[in-house]
Amino acid sequence: MSKFFGDYHTHTYYSDGLNSPKSLLEMAKEQGYKEIAITDHGLANKIMGLTRAKIDKLSCDIESLRQEYPDITIYQGYEGDLISFDGSTDIYDDIMEKMDIIILGFHRYIKPKYFKEVFTFVFRNGFLAKWFGSSKKLIEKNTNALLTALKSRRVNILAHINHNMKVDCKKVATFCAEQGIYVEINIKHLNIMEKVIGEILATGCLFIANTDTHNVKRSNNLNKIYDFITKHNIPHDRVVNLGKAPNFAEQFTKKI
Repeated sequence: MSKFFGDYHTHTYYSDGLNSPKSLLEMAKEQGYKEIAITDHGLANKIMGLTRAKIDKLSCDIESLRQEYPDITIYQGYEGDLISFDGSTDIYDDIMEKMDIIILGFHRYIKPKYFKEVFTFVFRNGFLAKWFGSSKKLIEKNTNALLTALKSRRVNILAHINHNMKVDCKKVATFCAEQGIYVEINIKHLNIMEKVIGEILATGCLFIANTDTHNVKRSNNLNKIYDFITKHNIPHDRVVNLGKAPNFAEQFTKKI
């Protein structure tokens, strides 16, 4: 049985996952989770993300699964994207109203707010930075954009920090600590977290462990994250889903 209470970052075939919603519930049952969140990619992912019609269909599926799996709490979630240097996201007001949990991240295959940012924001961060690195100026712009987004939207979880888009991790994590936003330890990106865990840990922020699974046959448990927590002496009470339930309803110290 898993040491973790639940998994709060998962994907289905409604976006770019291979999982059916039901297969995620079977995985949760197998792992002994008490809770699970289905958090497909947002509207800015034009090729592999949700549409409003898909959101409605997924809502129906989740309602049916809640009847079929009464012992597991099922959250309907949304993994939104930062889409501009001005801090805009695809977490629109109607999305915030519908979703139980909102995750914010950055992905390469998104439509930015402005056409010019296809290169300056998306391509520069998501593709060129891999080969040429991120300049101090770019990191500063990314950091300011992310902080603006976190201030203006209701975000429960900051996904895979520094993945594709480099930021000042200490500055971002400090804000998350102040606001009660959970910083994700993502099983797919432990190599990235390995490089920055020291500065993030020093801020006092709370963490949440997630699989970010797109295929339960390949990634379906959080054992590696427990090993990571042990290796870096992360206090168990700072990992909100380690042996207990995160409190999403009363998460923020400052309400939007």
